[in-house]
Amino acid sequence: MNLTEQNLKFPKAFLFTFLFILFTLLPGLIGIVPGVFDNEYFLKNAQFYFSLPFIPVIIWFIYLLKRNGIKLPEKTNQKWYLIAIILGISFPLLQKFVLTDFYNFLFKTEYKIEYNLNYLKNFSLELFLKSISVILIFPVLEELFFREIIQKRLKKNYTTLVKIIITTFLFSLIHFPFVEIVLGDQNIYYKSFFTSIFGGFLLAFLFEKSKSIGPTLLMHIIWNIFVTIPEKALQLITKL
Repeated sequence: MNLTEQNLKFPKAFLFTFLFILFTLLPGLIGIVPGVFDNEYFLKNAQFYFSLPFIPVIIWFIYLLKRNGIKLPEKTNQKWYLIAIILGISFPLLQKFVLTDFYNFLFKTEYKIEYNLNYLKNFSLELFLKSISVILIFPVLEELFFREIIQKRLKKNYTTLVKIIITTFLFSLIHFPFVEIVLGDQNIYYKSFFTSIFGGFLLAFLFEKSKSIGPTLLMHIIWNIFVTIPEKALQLITKL
């Protein structure tokens, strides 16, 4: 696979993303093994264990990119790292005070997010394992795939805005509740998908401007740090 060519069209990018989604769902098949979900310790750290198969994939992505002569991260103006920090901190606040109200308005729900930094005082092994997967493994995997494999390779004749829109759409798809829909869940949860549209747009925009995965990865990590510290993130479905 030549990762230096900018010739990736939307249909092929969509196919790659579809396969990526299928792969990320594979670790969940461990749930069909009898007795797995009867183990209380496993349940507490399930997210971490489900993320372990992605580590070899991250290594393979990096090897593939290095083999194609792509530096990780590519050099960029230091201002983009500062902007990444600002966006990484401000986006969760935007999510709490603006996007949540917008989501509640659209879906007729009562969803609240209360960030409580005191949560970190009760640091435990479970929180550490969850933090590793959410703050490090998933952001690295997603940024390598969506920025280096997809966004950077989109056709040269696509405008910057088209590239951002395509990548934002594909990025949001991995947060869509496909499993819940297939299983017939009555309380389907769209909040992550909804939020990822706006966050994905910022990440795609940041990558287009900085031309480096470094700032986008930094923003993604800071954003996901906030995912690990909500005191309460409860969605209450109300009558339409």
